[in-house]
Amino acid sequence: VTVRMGDKKALERIAMALSFGETLILQDLGEELDSALDAVLRRAVLKRGRSDVVIFRGKEVEYNRSFRLYLQTRLQNPHYRPEVAAQVTMVNFAVTEACLHQQLLSLVIFQERPELAAQSDELFDEQLQAKVRLKEVEDQILEAISSAEGDLLANTTLIEGLERTKATGSEITARQEEIARVEAGMKVALDTYHQVASRGVSLWLVLDSLWRLNHLYRFSLVHFIDAFSAGLKLDGDPPPPSAIKSPISGGATAPTRG
Repeated sequence: VTVRMGDKKALERIAMALSFGETLILQDLGEELDSALDAVLRRAVLKRGRSDVVIFRGKEVEYNRSFRLYLQTRLQNPHYRPEVAAQVTMVNFAVTEACLHQQLLSLVIFQERPELAAQSDELFDEQLQAKVRLKEVEDQILEAISSAEGDLLANTTLIEGLERTKATGSEITARQEEIARVEAGMKVALDTYHQVASRGVSLWLVLDSLWRLNHLYRFSLVHFIDAFSAGLKLDGDPPPPSAIKSPISGGATAPTRG
């Protein structure tokens, strides 16, 4: 259910969503929230017999545990009251240059060097698993020491177990270092494609600013990324990365495919 707080029946629709356990999205919020939402944000659920209720607009409204609430604002940097900020999880979906650059770079690498893209994904998964395994090994060591009784130095079973655990940890650490070296080598091989991603980011920033001339010039980032990806798949051999020069420095720009 999507509701704007300015709508006449907004509060009634919120009450229905609470009772029926619907997912509710409140759109176009400012920095000041309606006081009627305080009990909902605080999750101040009360028991009335077998039912759950929440105080909403001064009345008890039946509360369904399946209810979900999402708050959406168009403000770029909203500042909410501390008590509100503590009650919600804030997620910023604004597009940053760094994030867009990384996304476009991933598309370029997947198109031009799919084998390296696959290897990069495998290394990322392996490194993540290694970190989890290393944490488990550390927990095993702490648990073994804390649960041991008597003289630790005389407990041969404990010492042997710690030695095996330590050896496992050393193997994991060595593998992590090896993965880091491989990733460093891959980074050098893939750095040549950063210029392509940077051009894509620059193009998007120009397109995204055209609305200042006229509100008709609004472009979807999703469609831009689709167009960028489609452009990478056009026929024709691209120029080598070393041939790409910046027009600012007086060099020629790279020709497009086609």
